[in-house]
Amino acid sequence: MANNLLIIPKYSGQELPVATLKNYERVFLVTNKQESLPMNVVATLLSLASQCHLEFMETEFSSDIELLFNLAFKIAQFSAETPGIEISFLTDDKRYEALINAAALNGYSTNTISEGFDSSTTTSGISAMKPQSTISSIPTPKTRPTPAPQPAPQPTPIPKTKPTVAPAPTGGSNQAMLNGLLNK
Repeated sequence: MANNLLIIPKYSGQELPVATLKNYERVFLVTNKQESLPMNVVATLLSLASQCHLEFMETEFSSDIELLFNLAFKIAQFSAETPGIEISFLTDDKRYEALINAAALNGYSTNTISEGFDSSTTTSGISAMKPQSTISSIPTPKTRPTPAPQPAPQPTPIPKTKPTVAPAPTGGSNQAMLNGLLNK
């Protein structure tokens, strides 16, 4: 259980799988900034708080893309604070797979848990769901491959000789002035 963290995005009172929550050192409920919660949600959270470490991650977001960006920064922040941390997301939203893939490509240990969780269902009370048996995860690379260094392009040298100007035909005062300027 050491260094395991669970993030539940867009929490709005859904039933939570208690057996799964107990497997994590910290559980974050992500909510959009709000002034209050319904009493049934508060009662559920108080009951859960005695069984696992719950925290609210209150953030402002106006779109799902904005929330994903916020969560990407949180993955980096948690990983910097606690090296070796494993971060899971409890969601059935397939858009989180892109976040998980990007995190894995950058060396972060992340995955999603979705079996038995319906983010669209808002109810009161605690779910007695069985522990999650499938976790979709992407192996985290130990080191990122670094491309071989490429030689920098060299600039074309500038010739050091003075350009030659063909002699101009004689005649006229303008022509003499131009010849004088060109041959300096």
